[in-house]
Amino acid sequence: MRTFSPNTEGLLDDSITRPLVICEFGFATPLRLSSRETLTWNSNSYSAASIAYNNGKLRLFNSDSYSSTFISEGTAGISCKIYQLYGESPFVTADADLIFDGELGGAVIGEYIDIKLIDSPVLFAPRLYPAAPTFNHIPPDGTELTTPNGVFRIDRGQ
Repeated sequence: MRTFSPNTEGLLDDSITRPLVICEFGFATPLRLSSRETLTWNSNSYSAASIAYNNGKLRLFNSDSYSSTFISEGTAGISCKIYQLYGESPFVTADADLIFDGELGGAVIGEYIDIKLIDSPVLFAPRLYPAAPTFNHIPPDGTELTTPNGVFRIDRGQ
């Protein structure tokens, strides 16, 4: 059973609640945005922005600082997490529901930045690791290599 903070618990009986959407983009300097006020959640600051999330698409009102980040760093392979919270801040970590965890797709930049989201984890390279029989020249586990910086033992681990 899930437990909620007193802040969220008090809202469960209300008939209408206004959700708060927070987004975290994995650029070189992470970009964290909130659909309402500027807030701190999970030890991170989220800046107020005009954000709308709907079925795999994210719409963000364009400001010069956002578009320059999306243009200079691109969107391919950039991680994206979107959470939904209810009520008013301060929020605790347990208050948030992760509604999207994937990566950014193509973006159309105009008055708004319209981003297609890809529902898959970000892939990192290398995804292929050298091993026998293709790389049969790799010394076996336990081999010691002596270098000017010390002795190293090969251990590929499991």
